[in-house]
Amino acid sequence: MTRHAHARASGRHGAFLSIDVAQLGAPTARRVLVAISDTHGLEGPAGSALQVGWLLLSSARKLLDDVGMLMIHALNPYGFAHKTRTNEVDLDRNFIAFDLVLPLNEHDSALDQWLIPSKWDRASLAAGVSAITRIRDRHGDDVLFDTLAHGQYTHSQGMMFGSTQRE
Repeated sequence: MTRHAHARASGRHGAFLSIDVAQLGAPTARRVLVAISDTHGLEGPAGSALQVGWLLLSSARKLLDDVGMLMIHALNPYGFAHKTRTNEVDLDRNFIAFDLVLPLNEHDSALDQWLIPSKWDRASLAAGVSAITRIRDRHGDDVLFDTLAHGQYTHSQGMMFGSTQRE
C-alpha cells in the first residue's frame, strides 16, 4: 500500500489527509480493475464499505494470474473529512485542459450573487428566484441548465468553481 498525503489541507481538528492506494494481484497483470472510492466526499463512507467488504470476501484473494486490482481509497480526502461533495474546488469541473483558454460561463455572473447570497433571508431568496427566472425566460431552459451545471473558473467563492489549475 502507498499513501499520498494532501499537499495543503487538513481534516477536522488538523487531522492528516491522504489518498491510500493498494495493488493486489500480479504487478505485471495484463488486465487491471481499478476501484475508486470517494471522488465526492459525501460518498466516502459507502465507497469505503464496498472496498472493505470486497477485501473481506475469500474471492478477493483468488484473482486470476493475469488480473490485477488497484484500489484507490479516498480520492477526495478533503471532501471525505469535511463532509462535502467537493474538495477546495468542484472536482467534476476540474478535468479540463488548463493550458488552453478556460471555459466561459456567460451567464454565471448574472446569477452568482443570488446563488450564494451574502444574506440568507426572504428578500435575497426571492431576488435569486427572480434572477433565475429572468435567465430562463430570456434564454430558455437549456441555457439556464448549462449555466447552473457547467461550473465557472473565475471566482473561487462562487458555485461550482473548477479552479484555475489541475487539482
